[in-house]
Amino acid sequence: MVVKLCNTRQNMAAGIFDDDNRFMHDQVLAWKGFTTNLFVWEYGVTFGNGKGHPFPNEFSLFDKYRFYADNGVKGFLIEHEYPECSDMYELKFRLECKALENPYQDVKGIIDDFMSRYYGAAGEKVLEARRLIDRRRRERRAFIMWFPTLGEFNYLSDDDLAEVERIFLSAAESVKGDAKREKRVERAYSSLARLTEMRRKFGAKHPPEKGVSDKPFFDFPASSKGFALKDGKHIDYVKDPDIGDPLAGGETVVRVKASGDKYYDLPFELGAYDPANKRNVASKRWGSPIGAGYHWYSLGRVTLPERSFYLYATRKWTVQLPVSLPGMNGKTFEIKVLVKFTGPKFFKDSTEPDEIRVARLVYVEP
Repeated sequence: MVVKLCNTRQNMAAGIFDDDNRFMHDQVLAWKGFTTNLFVWEYGVTFGNGKGHPFPNEFSLFDKYRFYADNGVKGFLIEHEYPECSDMYELKFRLECKALENPYQDVKGIIDDFMSRYYGAAGEKVLEARRLIDRRRRERRAFIMWFPTLGEFNYLSDDDLAEVERIFLSAAESVKGDAKREKRVERAYSSLARLTEMRRKFGAKHPPEKGVSDKPFFDFPASSKGFALKDGKHIDYVKDPDIGDPLAGGETVVRVKASGDKYYDLPFELGAYDPANKRNVASKRWGSPIGAGYHWYSLGRVTLPERSFYLYATRKWTVQLPVSLPGMNGKTFEIKVLVKFTGPKFFKDSTEPDEIRVARLVYVEP
């Protein structure tokens, strides 16, 4: 019999001896006393909304595999999809292969050799950028899960991203004319570029707006498609003429087809969840809609977790906004969601389909 431990509770960016990874560390120590056929299932990539974003685990990777070797682990499955976009795929794949050959090698020497041979004259600059990313991760105690929210990458401020971009521009300049290495440098920068673009796309700070708030707020419209929809049978994106200009077809909203699943019945629930500590931060329920059409449903003042969080709607938690911006974590906001209910499930005389539509989510500054 093979006992395989699946490392799904790890901080992807931290080492095996970090407090964040105590669970897997202790699992190995506990199970090695019960079997001589101990295997692990590891993850070399992140998934979901955080797929292809920067998590600098290359500097602590060998610590993990030395620990496994020291404690009798005999076999590995390392899940490493998305070579086209996963963070520093080529370097991390190389390190994993070398670690499985011999985890007691000099990891610094392997990294330096790879940077020199693969990136040429740009190698030192690429390594400088990666060390800066790792330093910020450690300083700000970022916890990157295997299915991370965008907010988990807030350990990199906009100023940090600008500094990393400057380093990569210098790296690209150093190999100008070498088409192969120019492409490799661009590829190494892609996870940072993707994070920058997602921040531009998914959330913007707005001045006070009539009907929304008399104070500044962060706005996450459904049209940005920053929501994670967890129920393909009942949830999708549609245009709603009640939002925006009806002549232009309205704006994109999240539509929940509320028939056929009791968790979409009333009461309607909003909440904030802290995945790193596996706890609800806040929740509120409504036994009936505020009225026909779109209305703001307020979760009230909520102090967000320091590291990561997401907002959810409905009792099934299948409409989620796993997105935040730097400066939001640990702060207090009033959280408001613009929602519309239709159908006889919610209004006795309605002839429309039973639906819940979510149009906007805002964090109002206190």
